[in-house]
Amino acid sequence: MFNLKNVTKTFISEDSRVEAVKDVSLKIREQEIFGIIGASGAGKSTLIRTLNLLEYPESGQVFFKDKDLLTLSKKEIRQTRKKLGMVFQNFNLLASRNVFDNVAFPINNKNKKEVEKKVNILLEIVGISDKAFSYPNQLSGGQKQRVAIARALANDPDVLLCDEATSALDPQTTDSILSLLKELNKSLNLTIVIITHEMDVIKSICDRVAIMDQGRVVEVDEVINIFTKPKSEVTKSFVRESFNLDDIATLVKKNNIDQGEGLFELIYGQQSSSKALITSLIKNYNLEVNIIAGSIEIISFQSFGHLVVVIKGSEKMIENGLDFLADQGVIVNELITNV
Repeated sequence: MFNLKNVTKTFISEDSRVEAVKDVSLKIREQEIFGIIGASGAGKSTLIRTLNLLEYPESGQVFFKDKDLLTLSKKEIRQTRKKLGMVFQNFNLLASRNVFDNVAFPINNKNKKEVEKKVNILLEIVGISDKAFSYPNQLSGGQKQRVAIARALANDPDVLLCDEATSALDPQTTDSILSLLKELNKSLNLTIVIITHEMDVIKSICDRVAIMDQGRVVEVDEVINIFTKPKSEVTKSFVRESFNLDDIATLVKKNNIDQGEGLFELIYGQQSSSKALITSLIKNYNLEVNIIAGSIEIISFQSFGHLVVVIKGSEKMIENGLDFLADQGVIVNELITNV
C-alpha cells in the first residue's frame, strides 16, 4: 500500500533547523492497522502527513499503490488525496455547520438526493444518525470524533490516517472509537494508519507498529513481538511504561530487596502455564517465589502471560531456575537483583 524510501523532512526557520523525519524507510501493508508511536517531538505526526503530502519531504520517495506521489502533478495529488481520509486530534469540524453538513462538505456531488443518501449511510456506520442536525458545540468529544471519521470516509478512501485521534478523549470513549476503527477496517477493507503516544492504543488495535525516536524509525514489528521481544531501548522503555515496571521496581526498592533476592519480569506464551512454571521453581530449585504483579494480555488474537516476581534463593539455584524458564520459552528480564 505505502512504501517510503529514505524520506527526510526538515523545518527551517530564521534561527532553527529541525529534522522532524530523518531518512525513514517503511512499508505499510494493504488492509492492516499500522501504528506509529513515539514521544512528543519524535516526528510521528510529520511522518503521517508525508503520506498524503500535507508535508512534502525534501528527499526520498513516497509510494502509494506503486506510484511515487512526489512525481505527480498537483491535479493528480488532489485526486489521490481523496483516497486518503484523515482524522485529526482536535476534530477540525466546522462550527457553523451541523453534523450532516460537516460530513457532506467534502462530497463532490451536486445531486442532493445522492448526497443525502451517502451522508445518512455514513452517520449510520459511525453510530450518530440521531445527531445529524446537531452542531459541534452540542456534541461530546467522542461524538465529534465520530463525525470527523464519517467525514473522512465521505470519498470512499482506501486509507484512513488517524493523527492522535483518541488523545483528547477519556478512556471509555477511546475504547469505543478504537472499536469503531476496528469495525471499519474489517467491514470496509480499510488500511488504517494511527499515530499515538500510548502503548495501550497500539496493543488494542494495531497489527504492526513502528517506534519513532528523534525523527527516526528505530524498530518495526508485529505488535505481539514488540511487547514480548522488544529490541531497541526506546521500545523497551515504552513497554516498561505500559506494564508500570518502573513504578513496581521503585515500590519494591522502598521495601528493600533482601540478600539472595531478585526482582524479575517473566513473559511466557499461551502454551505455558504460570502456575506450572512457579510450582517448578519452588519444588525443583528450592526457591521462594512471590508474585508482585501479573496479567494475561491478548494481542492480535494471541495471548501471553506477564508476571513480575521476587525470587529468593542461592545464587546458583536462581541461575538454574532462570535457565529452566528460558528452556521453557519464557523471556526473563532482571529488574533488580541482590543475589
